[in-house]
Amino acid sequence: MGRNELCSIFDRLGWKYIELYNEDGGSILILERGCRVIGVYPDSNAENAVWVRPELAELANSAAVTGMKESWNIGGDRTFISPEVEYFYNPSTAAYLIPAALDPGSYETGNRVHGSLTANQTVNLQAYRSDCEIGFDMSKRIRLVPDPLKLNEAEYGLEYSFVGYEVEAEIVRHDHLFLGDETKQLPPLSLWNLIQVPAAGEAILPTNGPAKTVSFLAGYTPCGLQEEPDHIRFQIDARVKSKISIRAGETTGKIGYIRTTADGRSLLLIRSFRVDPTKLYGDVPLDRQDDFGHCVQCYNDDGAFGYFGEIEYHTPLMESTDRVLTDVSQVWCYVGDREQIGKVADVLLQARI
Repeated sequence: MGRNELCSIFDRLGWKYIELYNEDGGSILILERGCRVIGVYPDSNAENAVWVRPELAELANSAAVTGMKESWNIGGDRTFISPEVEYFYNPSTAAYLIPAALDPGSYETGNRVHGSLTANQTVNLQAYRSDCEIGFDMSKRIRLVPDPLKLNEAEYGLEYSFVGYEVEAEIVRHDHLFLGDETKQLPPLSLWNLIQVPAAGEAILPTNGPAKTVSFLAGYTPCGLQEEPDHIRFQIDARVKSKISIRAGETTGKIGYIRTTADGRSLLLIRSFRVDPTKLYGDVPLDRQDDFGHCVQCYNDDGAFGYFGEIEYHTPLMESTDRVLTDVSQVWCYVGDREQIGKVADVLLQARI
């Protein structure tokens, strides 16, 4: 979906959004609803690097969104909390739910300075496994960042278009909900970032030596999976539902996704994030809830929710003595001919495409 079409849709729906441009003509589009990066365009001719639900183009106004099935599922780069089984799965009804208090939530955009935006919301959720409520303030700061290869561009002989951004997310827990009640334990809490990407591409997960993927969805066998000595490849084709995961000690702190756009160019999306294998990572498969340590995940939809997949990562769990958890990641997007983008992947992901 092109930038102009996307802006036209949001104008018609009455959704507030903000565009940030870099000096080379690249841009990102941030939607206040869910405070998500919903458009990533390395140049004015590029396709959107992230998936956006196409049915939005058919809606006449914002009221029609509420009647849309899975109305939370509109695409983009989102920030959730985890563990997933704690906040998204109700064991009493065996129902999987996206908490509306989290997404779309109640974000309000605050200060906007050149090349950056901040937004805040207050969230109260049910922690299902811990059988209690949790509250926290959540803030996000999104800003443009320079190309990490800019200083070496001439050295590598590279030509491409680029746009990049940083997401700084922070949660401040409301511990007063638990004060004075020694029977209550703080539920586990971490940050979870997900980018929905258009299908017909390949996710690349660089690893610290050989790594063994874990299937995260019981009854679904991953297809298009290739485990190499220093990275993992996972096809996203929106045909067979599956989800894979690797642990914190196996990831290098980067995830890539590459696909070919309609004009024949190659588009590479890379997320770079902090990882600390000495900390506890709390996301677990639903059927193996003692299987801790998972950090990086990839999801392939079967077309039921849309023609997309996801590249995801989790932070370590917040310590019980902490009230604040902060995470910073960057997303770099490149578009160009296959040879040039292959060189970028070789440098930043240490993987040949």
